[in-house]
Order: sequence, then structure tokens, then C-alpha cells
Amino acid sequence: MKTILDILIECASNNSRLFKEAVFAREVDNEVLKQVCKLALDPTINFYIKKIPPYSYSGRSIPLGTALQDLDVLRTRELTGAGAIRHLGSLLSHVTPDDAVVIERIIGRDLRCNVGETIVNKTWKKLIPE
Repeated sequence: MKTILDILIECASNNSRLFKEAVFAREVDNEVLKQVCKLALDPTINFYIKKIPPYSYSGRSIPLGTALQDLDVLRTRELTGAGAIRHLGSLLSHVTPDDAVVIERIIGRDLRCNVGETIVNKTWKKLIPE
């Protein structure tokens, strides 16, 4: 099974819009990819952190879907400032290195595969507000 990062890299490997649409159509049932796109591309969602804190892989990993749910404490401002930065660093340390890259891309609001709201909304209707 392909990881989310593998899918994003696959999309980045080809500039064709039709290719990207085909990749996303193939992954239409991938709920984690859907959640990644929503968090990264929805302009109403903000994590209030600009800089990624230093982290290193701890050897224990939690699933990406669980880690994405853990980002809610940043989005809802349950944690702010230094607490939010520590939480993000800890979260990044407890996912696989590939998943950490995906989370970094979400926080940076750029999946780095030239997929925007048009392709995402074509795959999942009205996921990203226009």
C-alpha cells in the first residue's frame, strides 16, 4: 500500500492535470489523503505555527490519521505558544519520517505536488470551500 507521501511524490512527478486527477480518482476511498488535503488546502483552517520545531524520529510511530487528529489542539488553540510548538515537535517525533514530511507540508499549507482545490474538489465534492 502506498503511503500518503508516495502519492504526493507520484503527483509531483508529472505536471499533467489529467495525470493528477487520475491519481486522486484512484485514491478516492483514501480517507487519510482526503483529510490531508482538507487540512492543507482549506483556507479556514489555521495551525498558528509558521516554523517547524526540531525533532528526531523516536522509533515508535503512531498512524498518520491519529497524528492528524492530534493537530486539532493547534487548530482549536487549545495549545498555543511554546506548548503548541512542543506538541508539534513531539507529534513529528512519533510518526514515521515519511508521515512527518506530510505533516510539515500540511503546516506549510503546501503539499508540493501542484494539486489545488480544483482537483481535490473534483475528487471529493465540496471538500475545500471556494
